[in-house]
Amino acid sequence: MLTVEDLADRRTGIGSSDAAAVCGIHPKATAYGVYLAKLGQLPELQPNAAMRWGIRLEHAIADGYTEETGVPLITVPRCRHPEHNWMLASIDRLTADRRKIDEIKTAGLFHSDEWGEPGTDQVPEPYVVQVQHQMAVTNLNEADIAVLIGGQDFRIYSVLRSNRLIEHLIEILDAFWQRILDRRPPDPDWQHPTTPQLIAAIGNIDDSLVVDLDQDILECVKEYQSLGQSAKATQDRRATAKAKILHAMGDAALARLPDGYKLTRESVTRKAYSVAETTYIDFRVKTPR
Repeated sequence: MLTVEDLADRRTGIGSSDAAAVCGIHPKATAYGVYLAKLGQLPELQPNAAMRWGIRLEHAIADGYTEETGVPLITVPRCRHPEHNWMLASIDRLTADRRKIDEIKTAGLFHSDEWGEPGTDQVPEPYVVQVQHQMAVTNLNEADIAVLIGGQDFRIYSVLRSNRLIEHLIEILDAFWQRILDRRPPDPDWQHPTTPQLIAAIGNIDDSLVVDLDQDILECVKEYQSLGQSAKATQDRRATAKAKILHAMGDAALARLPDGYKLTRESVTRKAYSVAETTYIDFRVKTPR
């Protein structure tokens, strides 16, 4: 768990894991989300199961790298670029001679096709940007990426420094950092799957503030209402279809249908539990009378 000091320090610059999001190539983060996080406008990210296991396996993967290569690894504190002070890098490991970065990853089996042949630089694009950012900060020329795929497929990849890519990356990130300093948020990426959850998580409400919105937002409101009505109609039809099926099954636990279909059902009891206090945005549309 990150300390308050860690979180505060991360907000003083753009980290290696932020870089791909700022560049618009991260599957789970956007530039708008990074902007909000740097200004402290989002709740602290709670690690999911994949993240927790990634942390637990980090030492094992580092040991595996040393066993495979014979190269010992060391940990180092968070680094900062000597010229571009807003560039931060949290390095998983360095080789003991401090000449090479070792980035440690875990990946699910379903993502194995995103990785090329071991020993090459064919890794997912966000990781290329991440380690190029790290090489820029540390002024190193090579980074290995040690990944454990599906819990048992261990691979090592090697990415060389690209000064051309780093120059372009610094240009993009510098402009983005200036946005943060100027409090000029980038536009949300409405095509990104995380944006709706991101907007919902902001949750800052000023009860004294009233805004007038334009025709485009009125069309969004009408679309929101129409989609809600369609969703409710679909849910109602689905509930009715389920009820017809259960009625036809009677007390049976198994039903057979033409073409080999089978239906099963069982009684499941969910244990009682308590839910921690949480805050969310209750949004409703009031139709004009």
